[in-house]
Amino acid sequence: MAAELLLLAAVTAAAAFAQGLTGFGFAMLAVPSLAVIMPVKEAIVVSTLIALGISSWQAGRDYKKMHIPSAARMSIAAVITMPVGVMLFAAAQPSALRTAVGVAVLTAAGLAAWQPTVVAAGAKTDIAAGALSGALKTSVG
Repeated sequence: MAAELLLLAAVTAAAAFAQGLTGFGFAMLAVPSLAVIMPVKEAIVVSTLIALGISSWQAGRDYKKMHIPSAARMSIAAVITMPVGVMLFAAAQPSALRTAVGVAVLTAAGLAAWQPTVVAAGAKTDIAAGALSGALKTSVG
């Protein structure tokens, strides 16, 4: 039990450090690592709860740098689609969740390696990104 708590603390610290440097990535590091020491559903919930605190702190810290209309559109869309993610999470088998987490991590890693140029694309893109984010965050972390 003590070893698991130390590993949990180390994973959380490393993932939080990465999030602090880049502004994203906590779940990409935390969920797969935590799934080694606890069931995948618990890893997703633990990661989501910790990430909520980290993201809230970052939003408060970086508030003046945000484009408020875009952030509002993305946040509202995310909140609306979170129940969809919760339903997927509740219905999914752990093996399906592990696969989904793996696909999400590999996709994010591929995008990070590719380094596409991101251009503000407007309200529709903000809403789509927020909706996808809400459903994914509550289903696979």
